[in-house]
Amino acid sequence: MIQNAQPKANPDQMARRSAIFFAVLLAFAFLLMPWRNATSGPNTGMGLLRIGTEYGAFSLLIFLVPLAALAGFAAGFSQRIAPHSPTFFQIAARVGGAAGLIYVAVAMIYGLQTTGSVGGMLSVQGMGIWVTLFTAAGLIGLTYNPNVTFIIVWIGVSFFFVQGIRREMTLFPLWSSIAFPMLTISPFLVLSIKMPRAAQIALLVLVVCVLLPMVGIEDTFYLELIIQISIFAAMAIGLNIVIGFAGLLDLGYIAFFAVGAYLWGMFTSTAADTVFKTSNALASPDAFWLFLLLGVIAAGITGVLLGLPVLRLRGDYLAIVTLGFGEIIRILVSNLSNISSNPIRRVNLTNGAQGLPGIAHPILPQGLYDLVKSIAAAIGVPLNTQSSVEAVTLQLFFYFLVLTVGGIAVIIAARLDNSPIGRAWTAIREDEVAAVAMGVPRVRMKLLAFAMGASFAGAMGVIFAAKQSFVSPESFSFIQSIFILVIVIVGGMGSIRGVLLGAVVVTLLNLQVLKNFSLLINSLKNLDWVVPIINFPIRNWPSQLEPARYERLVFGVLLIVMMIYRPEGISPAKRRRMEMQEAADQTLEEAAAEGAPRPGMDKIE
Repeated sequence: MIQNAQPKANPDQMARRSAIFFAVLLAFAFLLMPWRNATSGPNTGMGLLRIGTEYGAFSLLIFLVPLAALAGFAAGFSQRIAPHSPTFFQIAARVGGAAGLIYVAVAMIYGLQTTGSVGGMLSVQGMGIWVTLFTAAGLIGLTYNPNVTFIIVWIGVSFFFVQGIRREMTLFPLWSSIAFPMLTISPFLVLSIKMPRAAQIALLVLVVCVLLPMVGIEDTFYLELIIQISIFAAMAIGLNIVIGFAGLLDLGYIAFFAVGAYLWGMFTSTAADTVFKTSNALASPDAFWLFLLLGVIAAGITGVLLGLPVLRLRGDYLAIVTLGFGEIIRILVSNLSNISSNPIRRVNLTNGAQGLPGIAHPILPQGLYDLVKSIAAAIGVPLNTQSSVEAVTLQLFFYFLVLTVGGIAVIIAARLDNSPIGRAWTAIREDEVAAVAMGVPRVRMKLLAFAMGASFAGAMGVIFAAKQSFVSPESFSFIQSIFILVIVIVGGMGSIRGVLLGAVVVTLLNLQVLKNFSLLINSLKNLDWVVPIINFPIRNWPSQLEPARYERLVFGVLLIVMMIYRPEGISPAKRRRMEMQEAADQTLEEAAAEGAPRPGMDKIE
């Protein structure tokens, strides 16, 4: 028998390669990426090298990057001389990292003494102090755990990238479409790489609770993107319970989202002449938390009402019924603008197709506004007007609220999946007849799946209505149900982590990447840019081919590619991966039994 196993890589050799890779990565990021400083405005790393010591911590990067590369090369010689002693790479990396941390501390102290405030100190230092901090921490961590170091460098580079680009740049749409997704997927990289649990939690808290809010305070568009991702992720978790766990194809899932949104909207809209306003039955904004719970209950009851008539249906028939249910809800909210037969008295419930404007948002304490204003000033983003303070504070409030509710949804879904209820859902999904024969309560389990999945959508509907201050039937169309279904399929049915990753990928593709490419083309048209080599003037690019016009086409192509090359999803559940592998093996066995050659057998002589 021929052994094809290859020897395992030496950990020190892997560390040296990582050091060289990180050094080259940081060098390119520093030299080519656009930066910004309070004194001279936008600049590049090459330009900053010529300016001098005005940029403080930038200068240390000149020494840290070559130090990492030289230490990696020198480690090979030290290994030959004394294999069991500490390598030169370990000593040099730790000394260089310690020097970087000391330099950062000295720079911060000097900046505080010079400017008298944290915001002023950060403005003087620019991005260099953060580059130095993450580079130094990465050098130290590389000698202990290369995986942790990789994550630190990834997070640091992506954060600096996002912070360095500005909207006045011509290539801002391109840089934004690269930098922000890098930072957004970093939590999934943290979870996918083996490292101590304490390190994972610390890095997750750093990214989710510190870096992303900092980016959002400086540019609220990014914060809006994160909130939208979180809302769709929580809804996809609910749909994953129905489809991925229980195997019930639901094409009208957006109806439960509408139930929660209209529940809060009808009772708090002050700009629509609904019966609640005319009869002085409007709820106080302080009742938001009560309505959040009521939204969960109302959506769960609606899910049970949907499940009752479809208990005997499966597959395509179930999909058609749920599709019709979603359309029924949308038509109802579109036509409940007057349910009175009396032509004199008008009974308006939902304001019809005009929607419900002026929906109230929860009342926040004044201390929270003051806290956000002080944090924004500390990181160098002063909020000069009261309206800007209120807008950013509300965005941050909804960001952490959606994260909290989404985290609760993840915990509940994970506990259900690993419980007897989850195993009952799996049995129904695999073979409903066999599950019933084994004593699984089909009626109870199906109704519970619909109710649990709908409750998450109801909670997100209340939050969505309070955040947007406006809802209309167009927000709950059939295409929105398909959008959430695409998230589940692309991420991986049955996989909680996969669904979250699918929400990030699909939402960014829909709300940022394609639209940014259209903005980039328009920016290049204004500059009369000519495509090199082919000499094609970009101003001749037809408007009918703008990428933003082809969102549905991109989703269709994405689904086709996923079904052909990775039908189990980007990050599938372990059980789902085994099922797909078993199905593939069975197909090969059937092909062999029929006399057809196995794939690749014709290439073997």
